Amino acid sequence: MSKQFLDTLTAIVGKPHVLTKKKQMVAYCKGFRYGDGDALAVVLPNTLLELWEVTKACAVADKIMIIQAANTGVTGGSTPQAGYDREAVIVNTMRLSTIQLINNAKQVIAFPGSRLYDLENLSWYSAGRPIPRCRCLPKLPRRAR
Repeated sequence: MSKQFLDTLTAIVGKPHVLTKKKQMVAYCKGFRYGDGDALAVVLPNTLLELWEVTKACAVADKIMIIQAANTGVTGGSTPQAGYDREAVIVNTMRLSTIQLINNAKQVIAFPGSRLYDLENLSWYSAGRPIPRCRCLPKLPRRAR
């Protein structure tokens, strides 16, 4: 059943975006701050349609689906834990990073992998202002031409 399920995931998102080797999955299975566990696979969808198809495949195969973004470990809910009653699949959403400005940039549609950093830069850019430099970084000298 697991081979057939993994083949289904591969058909949805492509082989490079279904990780099954421990070495490939370690960064997704261990939280940055805490949380650590095993997963059958890590899936990296690139569109909302792929995310929907992966969700359906997990439901049909009776797999636990763990949605993950940046895996900071702030809440500990995006990494697998021990003691599940069936196999878990991590669905990392960082490739779903689209941000769409609507209503004259007064509102946004932010996909699950979008970051606040990108949203802030986009809002500055859409207002016609230059993106501010981080004050914590030194100003780099221009390269000689």
